[in-house]
Amino acid sequence: MVNVLSLMENRNSQKRRGQTAKEPMTRIAIKFTIKELELLTSLAADQVFRREFIDPKMPGYRGNHEEIGLGKALIERMRTSLKSSSSNHANGVRIAG
Repeated sequence: MVNVLSLMENRNSQKRRGQTAKEPMTRIAIKFTIKELELLTSLAADQVFRREFIDPKMPGYRGNHEEIGLGKALIERMRTSLKSSSSNHANGVRIAG
């Protein structure tokens, strides 16, 4: 299992409480298998691509550049976690989980 820390907080609850996107977010820990994290990374990358390149062509679309940037950073963190986990697993090191 791979332990992934992600920065997440519901945007709607932020708006209800009057918080801005620049305030610190709550950290949560979630455990994934390597296969699960590979799938999630692929799906997230596809979604960010769609939001960045396909959705802007739709009439009335209003993009959020901060979310796209955050998504790209999150995908990079997941890929880095996968690389280190895969190399540790290949070397016989047990991943915590």
